[in-house]
Amino acid sequence: MLKSINFRRNMNLKLLINLFSLLSLMVLETKAQKTESLIQNIFTTQTHKIRSINYNDTDYSDLRTLQNVIGSARVIMLGEQDHGDAATFQAKTRLVKFLHKECGFEVLAFESDFYSINSINFTTQEIIPNIKSLYGRRNIYPTWTECKQNEDLFEYLAQNYNGISPLKITGFDCRHTGGYAKDNYVRQLDSIIKTSNLPFRNSLFYADFIQILTDLINKEYRSKVSASNQFKFIQCVDTLIVQRNQLNRNLNDFWNQELKNLKIFAQNSWQYKELLNGYSSNIRDEQMSDNLLWLLNFQYPGKKVIVWSHNFHISNNINQTSANKKRQMVTMGGLMKEKMGDSLYILGFDSYQGFAGSLGSKTFKIKSPSKESIEYYINQNNFDFAFINLVDKSIDKNVDYKMKAFLHKEINGKWLKVFDGIFYIKNMYPCNYNSPN
Repeated sequence: MLKSINFRRNMNLKLLINLFSLLSLMVLETKAQKTESLIQNIFTTQTHKIRSINYNDTDYSDLRTLQNVIGSARVIMLGEQDHGDAATFQAKTRLVKFLHKECGFEVLAFESDFYSINSINFTTQEIIPNIKSLYGRRNIYPTWTECKQNEDLFEYLAQNYNGISPLKITGFDCRHTGGYAKDNYVRQLDSIIKTSNLPFRNSLFYADFIQILTDLINKEYRSKVSASNQFKFIQCVDTLIVQRNQLNRNLNDFWNQELKNLKIFAQNSWQYKELLNGYSSNIRDEQMSDNLLWLLNFQYPGKKVIVWSHNFHISNNINQTSANKKRQMVTMGGLMKEKMGDSLYILGFDSYQGFAGSLGSKTFKIKSPSKESIEYYINQNNFDFAFINLVDKSIDKNVDYKMKAFLHKEINGKWLKVFDGIFYIKNMYPCNYNSPN
């Protein structure tokens, strides 16, 4: 009798467990269906066809939605998945032309050498310069100057360098890669220290400082300096910053900003392996943000600025993705968004399929996106090119997706919080090398 009762109890318990499991599964399936329906709705209602990425296509009716969404934003950041995505470069070139001609943007800021590009701007007297010659030699990074598919961009920049409505060129990266820096930096800083009669010129370490600076400027990541001399060098730069500020307290002084830039360049060069977060270093992105803010406030006050950079650097809320699970990351876009709010618009670039590879590296086939990816849902619209508006207040941005935003590799995250919009390209192809001469 007792065994029979226990048996019935066990059977009832099993039935309850099975029933509970079934109900839970039904709830999960219903939730998943609702989530998928929500996702499909976002990438249907907020996806707008872009007709072309052809520079010569000046019928901008397909870009008017983007123009309306950007609104009165002072800065727009244009990203790229990798520094060799030719189709993206062509799309960005058409956008640059559109933003300049139709939306009143007056400055194009490259993720390139802050010191070199701005020093060139201070010294050049050319009316219509050979842009690739003037800003080449790694002043603007060769991934852009030596990409054949980017010829239209530099031709447009040359045509609009001066005139009634010029499009000015600048750079904001702390790296001193440019040929101009290699030719002039050490001599120029040495001259400034001496002509300004800064007390540091009398330091017993001054000759060593100049020697280390020469090695650093010429070798960057390959610079081999002892840890003790690295420490002394950074201390010397801090001393120069203080002495220079005492001499000239103007925040708009270029060399006050450049000395801060030099300090981060040195730290990023010597400690790169320790600082690398997978894509960049936090201090580099912090300095890029600081340089860009300086340019906005002092070099181009009131001007509307286009930023040309990598998706990673322009991203916001990067730590709401799984891009790096081991450490917190800082991005230029996130820092700038905190400062500028809606005055900054961040446009990420994405692609569905094709081939990629940074200039000079091996080309690879892009893997097909999974069914949980943003690319999969956008592709349902069957567009070759599209703009996806992500600032609509009706969008639930707390949904996780996969996206190939960085180096064409799928990463999970709340991507609708990372970009304000996405420019979608169905078929990606890499750059062809174009000689800088």
